Amino acid sequence: IKFLDFQISYFSKMKSLIDIESIFIVLLCNLNTMSQVKNKGEPMDSKTIFGKLPALNNTLGLNATSIAEITKVPRTTVLRKISNLEKIGIIKKDRFKRYFTDNLNKTDSSKKMLSIMDYNIQLLGVFFSQCLETYSTKH
Repeated sequence: IKFLDFQISYFSKMKSLIDIESIFIVLLCNLNTMSQVKNKGEPMDSKTIFGKLPALNNTLGLNATSIAEITKVPRTTVLRKISNLEKIGIIKKDRFKRYFTDNLNKTDSSKKMLSIMDYNIQLLGVFFSQCLETYSTKH
């Protein structure tokens, strides 16, 4: 039940910015990009991470077929959602039609997106602490 409460809060807050399928696409592209950006030695806040994204122009993004297979969203829908995400500056496309997240600090909706992400990170922290509390009381 706690996980369901977390998911409802998480996605309802994100949905105020973009729809659920687009959230899945952005999260997937962002995870792919972040796995190439994150320096394992130092903790970074979301603003710092967003600022490092443009340095990845020569890295591999995900193509529409891969995104469709991973998210289980039909490819035509993925292409339509990506087109919208490109228009609002959340997703970029390289010359090989691979998609990645760019410097999200520069988008028109970056302040709203950062506040939503900060809120969701707090929700995730509460969720994890509740899980640990439940686990420790059972063991």
